[in-house]
Amino acid sequence: MYKLLDKIGFETIEASYGSDSLSSNFKAFMKVYNISNDAVEAAYSTPAGRAIVKALNNKYKPIDIVITENKVKMYWIKK
Repeated sequence: MYKLLDKIGFETIEASYGSDSLSSNFKAFMKVYNISNDAVEAAYSTPAGRAIVKALNNKYKPIDIVITENKVKMYWIKK
């Protein structure tokens, strides 16, 4: 999916991870964030973050990360 986005020219990917029972991205983010207090490191630790880095050759970075009790929102933009 992410390789396709790069081929058609997207420069921004919006991501939103909720705290529902199926949210492995939210759980992975919070696990790292609660230890490191580093939102960027936590974004890269998520399954989606690892997929974006791998599929898009590390050309995107997370920005504007907003963390609430039940949701994490961010944008991945081209470096």
